[in-house]
Amino acid sequence: MTQKELVRAAASVPLAVRWRADVRPTLGIEAEERGRLLLQMIAVFGPTPGLQQAYFDNLDRILAGRPVLARPGRLVLGLGTGRCGSTSLTHLVASIRGACATHENPPLIHWRPRRAQIAMHVRRFARLRRHFSVVFDSAHWWLNAVPAVMSACPDAVFVGLLREPAATVASFLHMKGDVLTPDALPAGVVPSSAGLQNHSPTNFDWDLFVSERIEAGSDSL
Repeated sequence: MTQKELVRAAASVPLAVRWRADVRPTLGIEAEERGRLLLQMIAVFGPTPGLQQAYFDNLDRILAGRPVLARPGRLVLGLGTGRCGSTSLTHLVASIRGACATHENPPLIHWRPRRAQIAMHVRRFARLRRHFSVVFDSAHWWLNAVPAVMSACPDAVFVGLLREPAATVASFLHMKGDVLTPDALPAGVVPSSAGLQNHSPTNFDWDLFVSERIEAGSDSL
């Protein structure tokens, strides 16, 4: 779906958010399809109050028929650079009976997390944990969000994914193209000042790059 199509769909959302349990949404789509559309809009426009309300109203409708657990399910988050096995891990967790596993579920979290982004995820986790024994999401953007998530969900578990740096970069290059630029990696992972323009994994010392920034305590890694 293009951004123009999302904009047109977004214009229809206010007409669709006020519907009774026995009335089909104005957009004329099933609840799960409507949820995916709302997440697409949140990915583009961010977690605005109106989109959040529409999304959670729809999520409550989807969850209404599921039994409520005696105690909340386990929250597990996978984090890594991207191109490091997060999709495979998501499929693995999804095979667990009673689990709800997603990969990079919107909204995206900025390298310096914004309160509204964290708040929407925490709100979603709380709803899902009432009904699923394991609630999982994996995304590169959890890297800098761990303290905020732990503050809201102190029993959360984090699974760190580590892949050899050159192989990770080569995978990004295969997906993004044959020339590495800062835009080829997740937002904030590589600072624009690092001088990475037109480098390939064969002529750039990624181990040194990572270790120097870890030692310096840089927030631009």
